[in-house]
Amino acid sequence: MMTTETKATFWNTEPHTPQAAEFHGQILNSHNERFPMQSDDPNVYKYIVVTTVLVAGAVGDYACYQAVGDPDWVKEHGNKLTFREAQEHFMGLEERRYRR
Repeated sequence: MMTTETKATFWNTEPHTPQAAEFHGQILNSHNERFPMQSDDPNVYKYIVVTTVLVAGAVGDYACYQAVGDPDWVKEHGNKLTFREAQEHFMGLEERRYRR
């Protein structure tokens, strides 16, 4: 994941510039949520962890992906979220920069 300083640089970079392309594919942010799972044994509680990542695009845009796995795996194989869904996980996203 990017350092705080690198993230600040990304957020201050204008889309569609050579500087924006330098961040392509980097994870801007990630978080995990735990959800209960059904178990065959009522005395055993199981949980599944869903990972959501925000990934920088090639032109200064970004997209959000979600799956069960580590952040790098989710970045490559996760389901892409809509802008509205992404807003639920990461505050302050700009719709004009969200990859369609």
